[in-house]
Amino acid sequence: MVAAAPSRFPRTRVIPAAESQTRLSRLGRILTTVFAVVATVALATIIGFSLYAYGHQDRIYQGVSVGGVDLSGMTRTEATDALSQGYAAYLNTPLTLTYNGENYAITSNQLGISVDTTATIDRALEYGRTGSLWSRSQDWARGLFGGTDLTAVVNPDSQVTDTALLTLTADVARSPRNATIDWSGDQPVVVPDIPGVGYDYGTTRSLLMSRIASQSFAPVAIVTTQLGADVTSDALAATLPSAEAITASALTITGAEGKSWSLDQNQMKSLISLGADGTTLAVNSDAIGKFVHGIADGVERPSSDAELFVGSDGSLQIVPSVQSLSVDEQKSISEIESAILTGDKNVALIVGQKDPQITTEMATASMASINDKLKNGIAIKWGEDGNGVITSADLMAALIVTPTPGEKEPFAFALSEPVVKGYIDAITADYQVEPKEARFRLVDGVVTAVEKGQTGIVINVDDSVARIQKAVMSGYSSSTLKVTKVKAKYSAEDASAIKLPDVLGEAATPYYSSTEARKTNVERAVDLENGWLVAPGDVFSYDDTMGDVTEDNGFVVGLGILADPNNPGQVMTGPVVGGGICQVSTTIFQSAFWAGMPFQERYQHNYWINSYGTGEGGMKGLDAMVNIEPEGSTEAMTLDMKFQNTTENWIAIELTADGNYVTSRILGTDQGWDVSVGDDDPVISNIVKPDENEIRQDSPELPAGETRQVETAQDGFDTSITRTVTDKSGNVVDVYVLTSSYASTVNRVLVGTGT
Repeated sequence: MVAAAPSRFPRTRVIPAAESQTRLSRLGRILTTVFAVVATVALATIIGFSLYAYGHQDRIYQGVSVGGVDLSGMTRTEATDALSQGYAAYLNTPLTLTYNGENYAITSNQLGISVDTTATIDRALEYGRTGSLWSRSQDWARGLFGGTDLTAVVNPDSQVTDTALLTLTADVARSPRNATIDWSGDQPVVVPDIPGVGYDYGTTRSLLMSRIASQSFAPVAIVTTQLGADVTSDALAATLPSAEAITASALTITGAEGKSWSLDQNQMKSLISLGADGTTLAVNSDAIGKFVHGIADGVERPSSDAELFVGSDGSLQIVPSVQSLSVDEQKSISEIESAILTGDKNVALIVGQKDPQITTEMATASMASINDKLKNGIAIKWGEDGNGVITSADLMAALIVTPTPGEKEPFAFALSEPVVKGYIDAITADYQVEPKEARFRLVDGVVTAVEKGQTGIVINVDDSVARIQKAVMSGYSSSTLKVTKVKAKYSAEDASAIKLPDVLGEAATPYYSSTEARKTNVERAVDLENGWLVAPGDVFSYDDTMGDVTEDNGFVVGLGILADPNNPGQVMTGPVVGGGICQVSTTIFQSAFWAGMPFQERYQHNYWINSYGTGEGGMKGLDAMVNIEPEGSTEAMTLDMKFQNTTENWIAIELTADGNYVTSRILGTDQGWDVSVGDDDPVISNIVKPDENEIRQDSPELPAGETRQVETAQDGFDTSITRTVTDKSGNVVDVYVLTSSYASTVNRVLVGTGT
């Protein structure tokens, strides 16, 4: 028999079935016992935890605290009180914030950060009450055996908290400083940038709230960030060479007519700065604008036309024209800015020039033309053999030059009419005969020609001036004057045809109380004025018919109105040659007033003379003062009385003086006029009472010791008289409102000092 070979695998013992069954039974009993023990322990544990949880219904589990405040086993109310008391002192105790070696103390209350008690107690009550039984039991175990410290729920009052924290901004934050270019030295240099510090007060606030939530006094480091500059030194490094080139030398600005201006290096530095991006160069446009505007103010000018004028030496002279000059400021500013930025050292202003409308060349041509026309003067002829010459110098003296810009000819030339008329009058003085009208006067009641008429031979000056003007400007060498014969309108033969059938107006004034000298003057004036005729439409002049008021003409020294030597601007009654002639002018004035004649000239007396209003036709306010001065006199102004004959026929002034009254009548042909004044005329107003004191005044015209009262104190007043003239059909021919203002008079007595 061969022995079997050994196997490579372990042997397996086959257990008999009975033995196997015994073993399984024993294992079952053991497992049952273990399970029973485990189940018993688990059940006991569950029962224990359940009893623990049940025992803490509405209470905080053991070992739970908040911010170090023990809330174990407390109800909500108990925990709320404990938490409030536990945080009361802390919230008023300063916390420390630190930055850069500095400490800043502030309380939670000052920060506006408070404990949300309700939310915090909710958090404490929630502990151990969430999750599976296993996780809850772990929370219970931690609380029981090691204790659990929760953080409080804290809330900030955003406005108060942020305001409190932001007060530290000035101590913490710093803006970054960009790199710049320093222009103050000889050469521009880059000033490095400096980073800034940002204040992260949001993170700082979170740290503070974390400290407060756990009632911690650990210092809080203020959280900051670094802020980079927008423009760094490296960024400016590329710009520096351009800045150096720009400020290396001055900039010359050239303008019109050789003028120039300069911006030196210091000025250039003041004009250059970094642009908006901080890395490119920019020019101060406003400063350049002011500089250019200042230049423009100094150089700009309007165009000026050339002028022609006759100089003091009698020759034509020229004022040269001037071109306008204007600066285009905007374009010039742009050119200068561009030159500065590109490093150019010369730049031209943008200027415009414009010729005037009349240039020097035009004036020169015009002067040559008119000089040629005037160089030989002009011969003038008149009548059969009259001749003369207006010389070149005379024509030049009469020349009028008028600029005519824009016209075909730049100047208009003409001769002064008054000057040429003077030349004509001087050259033809011996040839011309002045025309004269015949003058008529009543002599013993008969119309008599006292001056014969004379036909005039006159040069028609206006026409002759026009002829000479045309001849000269056309380049002619001669011109003929126009001679006109002027026949007198009236001749001596017309005297017999003049009729004076009617009295048109009449007036009388008394002079019986006058001195003998005054009577002499009154009667002499009557003789000189009596009888003069006035043609239809002509004007009667008291001055023209009177002649000189002198002793040679029959006048003597009498009482009249003259300037008061003691009161400048005032008048007085006193001795004067011709004193009294105003009575005659007043009487004629009154008769012409009632005849309906219109007046061209009339003056009132300075004070009212009562006798002028007492005679026939007299009325307060109807007077006419005259002052007849010799021709050429400078002593005083002549005061005349004039009226016009507006009738269709001749009129005459008839005067008589009988020693008592001066009577004046206007003779002529009745026109059927009605002459009337208002029922209330004269209207008297503004009465001024006089000074009643007597004024005694020396008079060398009276013999020594003799006295004479020449004025009596009387009121001053204003008068108004309205005269209406109507024709036979009732149509108004004329309305004349006569107003006068008379001063008050004094009791003036002349005391003789003469021989």
